[in-house]
Amino acid sequence: MKSYPLFFLFLFFFSCVNEKIATPVVQEESYQKKVTPAFQIILDSSDVHGAILILDPVVRQYYSNDFDWCEKG
Repeated sequence: MKSYPLFFLFLFFFSCVNEKIATPVVQEESYQKKVTPAFQIILDSSDVHGAILILDPVVRQYYSNDFDWCEKG
């Protein structure tokens, strides 16, 4: 019966050990960017502000109406 609190205390202390944090992988910028004004027409007709960003992985190309807005995150 007394081993349960010890077990949980042991588990608590050893579960908080710092693990090795993986370094972020830097992806090469091989995607092309293409400005598509038709997306801005869609946003203007809907009376909203923002940007549309579409990725086509087959062609490896981004399509957007405003890449500056998209890069703000």
